[in-house]
Amino acid sequence: MAGRYTITIKYGGDEIPYSPYRILALPTGDASKCLVTVSIGGHGLGSGMGPTIQIGEETVITVDAKHAGKGKVTCKVSTPDGAELDVDVVENADGTFDIYYTAPEPGKYVITIRFGGENIPNSPFHVVACGPAPLIEEPCDSLQFSPPW
Repeated sequence: MAGRYTITIKYGGDEIPYSPYRILALPTGDASKCLVTVSIGGHGLGSGMGPTIQIGEETVITVDAKHAGKGKVTCKVSTPDGAELDVDVVENADGTFDIYYTAPEPGKYVITIRFGGENIPNSPFHVVACGPAPLIEEPCDSLQFSPPW
């Protein structure tokens, strides 16, 4: 992640000469040039991040980083209770990255996607996971996407 860091190096419990070292880590690419598409259960949702996902169905987020330069995609998915979900990020040969996760329970999830240590456009994303809605209740599609700002 980009930012200022202090690195302390010790040998035998003692700092080596000139330690600690102060460094500035810079982003390696341009996260603003990344594009996102989403697929839930094999059904594409197109560009951006939809307001709802289905519990128990694998969600695939594709980040197109072809024009973003050199860098890697990282992702963190926070559950409604604040825990982190296991997420798989796969780098494809065509300059895209696929992110795989499955929401285990209903509620609001926060998805933070970074490229080269910097948030991609509109990240973090806020989505709601819900199960199949009974016919007498309002469908989960009526829930609105809430941008982080």
